Amino acid sequence: EADRSDTFTRFDGTPMPVEYSTALILESEQIDGIVVVFRDITVRQELAKMKDEFISTVSHELRTPLTSIRGSLGLLSNGVFGTLQPKGQHMLEVAVKNTDRLVRLINDILDIERLQSGKVVLEKKPVSARQLAQGAVEGLQGVADKQKVKLACDACDETFIVDPDRITQVLTNLIGNAIKFSKAEGEVKVRVERQDDDIRFSVSDTGRGIPPEKVDLIFGRFQQVDASDSREKGGTGLGLAISKAIVEQHGGRIWVESRLGEGSTFSFLVPLGTQRGPYVLVVGETDDRREEVARLVGRRGARVRFAEVGVNLDGLQPAPSMILVNLAASPPLEWVEAVRHQNAQVVCYQGPDALGHELFAALEAAGRERASRFRVLVVEDDADLAEVLVAIFERHNTEALSVGTVEDAIEAADGFQPDLLMLDLGLPGGSGFDVVEVLRHRPQQAHIPVLIYTAREVGPEDLDRLRLGETRAFVKTRVTAQVFEEAVVTWLEKLAAAPVPQ
Repeated sequence: EADRSDTFTRFDGTPMPVEYSTALILESEQIDGIVVVFRDITVRQELAKMKDEFISTVSHELRTPLTSIRGSLGLLSNGVFGTLQPKGQHMLEVAVKNTDRLVRLINDILDIERLQSGKVVLEKKPVSARQLAQGAVEGLQGVADKQKVKLACDACDETFIVDPDRITQVLTNLIGNAIKFSKAEGEVKVRVERQDDDIRFSVSDTGRGIPPEKVDLIFGRFQQVDASDSREKGGTGLGLAISKAIVEQHGGRIWVESRLGEGSTFSFLVPLGTQRGPYVLVVGETDDRREEVARLVGRRGARVRFAEVGVNLDGLQPAPSMILVNLAASPPLEWVEAVRHQNAQVVCYQGPDALGHELFAALEAAGRERASRFRVLVVEDDADLAEVLVAIFERHNTEALSVGTVEDAIEAADGFQPDLLMLDLGLPGGSGFDVVEVLRHRPQQAHIPVLIYTAREVGPEDLDRLRLGETRAFVKTRVTAQVFEEAVVTWLEKLAAAPVPQ
């Protein structure tokens, strides 16, 4: 039988973790006995604990200084503090490139450890397969353009239940690899289709292909087709191992088909999920609202597919039990009449009108005048990183105050009266949780927006404990300096769009 584990007690009363396996003794096809083998796994568990503690130390001790270094280099390379001579600018770009490479390596090491130890909890929800694929393609379009590689996407609009961030991570890994190993003027094709109760994603390229002896090894840790790839292509050798762990955690499988010199196709299957409710066809919805509509319908236990106005419903499989028609798409009356004769419930609704968008835009434009009044309290115990963060806010005409302890943060929040709280979790004298717990009982800060920026992973339960007003979490080195700054700007714009308190 497969190995099992249990905990025994030694003669001195101390617990002893053991692993044991059993095997039958057969004599003339008759069971003559049984063998049980016990193994003391105390040392193994101690080593695993030491490894976890090491990973935790790496997470905090490396992520914070690396974030500080990368942020400083980013500000310098953007010319915020003046321009350098061409040679100096080149050296700066070399530093940025290699810092990014080190950041990717650390993130990938931490990712693979957490995934394979089962510490990653999937946050599943109904999402559109097409939206995920198109989002991943659009996110890498700039990289493809730089490499002169064409990207093509052909995706079904089936709704399935997955952790969208993790599946996007897999797609980004596969598409990114396909671009890197494609020749100029080559093409990368992304295809998504339903296969029975699964969704199949495929990423094909016309690159150099994978040698047959490497195909079975390519999903292992630090495996590269060529030893020089990590230096020349910028990879860590962990992307495919991470992708495999994510897909398997979803109950799926991943594989590759390749011909040397002709290209490769990486594919993975993911189950549709537990969603087995009625099938709803949504007609005439705009691309930018499809994900929201899919989420709203999916919460009610339904499967969703989208179609354009005028779609031929005869013989459509599977047959929808409900058809939602967006009248804002101006469907022809004769087509709507034909829809009403389908063997399905038909619901017509009116999409959001332009007035709502215009009103939001007007509030945003009017609110920009108050941008200089914004105050951000930066709670970060690393002085170098705090200086970088303050510089980022000041770059966007926002006043920022930096403090490094729980006590100083609580005191500053009362006197400084910030519009936004930027919070690290690991702090001298306590943690970021202690800061939030105090502010939650103050009427003036109980609903302040919170931007968590920390070296540790923040799970759903942690996020609930840290929530005051709107709250988002970013892991240091997990997001690039550019993405983080864009998030900061977005939050400032949200504050600008809010009505001015009377």
